[in-house]
Amino acid sequence: MAIDLTRRRLLRCAGAGTLVGLAGCTGDVTEGEPRASAVYVEPADLDAPVEGTIEATVMVHNVGISADIEITVEAVNLDADPDEPEEAITESVSFVESFDRDEQRTVTTEIEPGPLADGLLAQAGPAD
Repeated sequence: MAIDLTRRRLLRCAGAGTLVGLAGCTGDVTEGEPRASAVYVEPADLDAPVEGTIEATVMVHNVGISADIEITVEAVNLDADPDEPEEAITESVSFVESFDRDEQRTVTTEIEPGPLADGLLAQAGPAD
């Protein structure tokens, strides 16, 4: 199955991610499990080729129990061959932060997206 890597999908996912992040705030959470999501990442869209390192800010919301949360930020090349989706990720950085129950806050990291990257995507979940 090919991954749809288009600018429209990137923008749609950014908006949907915000809604999913907010919708998860009202759901029931099993007492014993962490459940986190990346609400948004800034900058989501890279308007010009980037040389060097930039700072990425991610809003993370942990609606589960207190836990270590792994946050991953990926730089994405939307012009990559859809038959080889692994080439769409130009750079990836992951790090772990501790979150309290129902804590929402921004975290920052540095990433070197490279000149082919069109945008950034982020995800968050329980650390292994």
